[in-house]
Amino acid sequence: MPTTSIEGPFNNQAVGTGIGDGTNYTAFGQPQRIHENATGASATFATSANRGTLWYNCFNSTQIPTDATINGIELVAGTDFDGSGNPYIGNFGSTGASESATLQVYFYNGTSYSAPLVPAGTAPSGVVFNTSPDSITITGPNKRYQNATVGDDILFGASNSLSGLSWNPSSQDDWGFAVTCIAVNATPIFGVIRGIGLRATYTEASSGATDKTVIGVATPTKVLDLTSTTSIIGL
Repeated sequence: MPTTSIEGPFNNQAVGTGIGDGTNYTAFGQPQRIHENATGASATFATSANRGTLWYNCFNSTQIPTDATINGIELVAGTDFDGSGNPYIGNFGSTGASESATLQVYFYNGTSYSAPLVPAGTAPSGVVFNTSPDSITITGPNKRYQNATVGDDILFGASNSLSGLSWNPSSQDDWGFAVTCIAVNATPIFGVIRGIGLRATYTEASSGATDKTVIGVATPTKVLDLTSTTSIIGL
C-alpha cells in the first residue's frame, strides 16, 4: 500500500465553534509559522485555555488518486520542513515548573472533525495521557510530546485507522488537524513546532480489472475454432 510523505499544512483558521463541544476556540499566535512553506521562527504558541487552530491543506488536490481507498491517517512529527530542527507539541522554556496545559488533537476530513484523538506514542517525562476526555497534559518547561531527537514520531492516528471519519480523496486538499487547549494551570507557554504533518496510507484502485476478466473469457471462443476436426471430416 502506498504511503505519502509527511505533509505539512499550507493554510489555517481558528477552530471557533466547529468542534461542537460548546467552546469558541480562538487561534494560536502566529499559526502560519508551522506551514510547510514557512521559514525562520517555527513556533505557534498560546498561554491560556480555549485556544485552538485548524491547520489544513496538507495535500494538493491530486496527490492521492481520487479513486484510491484510504486505509489510515497519521499525525507525524518528522523534521522541520526547512531541513533543521525537530517538531513537537509541548511547553516552551519560560513555562514554570508547576505550570501545565491540557491539549486535545483532532483530525479534519474537510467537513467534519474526529473525536479527540488518543496518543499513539508513549508519554515522555512531564506528559500525562488522560481519558474522559482523551487529552494530554504537559507540565513544566521544555516538556514535549514527542520528538526530542532526529527521527519520525507518530503522534496520533495509525496507518490502518481512519479515526472514525470517512476520507474522500476528492477533498484531500482540505484535510487537516486541529490542536486545542481545554485547560491550563497558571500561565504556561505552549504550542506546536513546525515539522508536524499528516501522512496517509492508501490502496490504489485496480486498473483494468474488468478488461482482464473479459480477455480471460475470450479464450474458449478460439478453442471452438477446431481446424483439426474440419480436416478429419474432409477424410
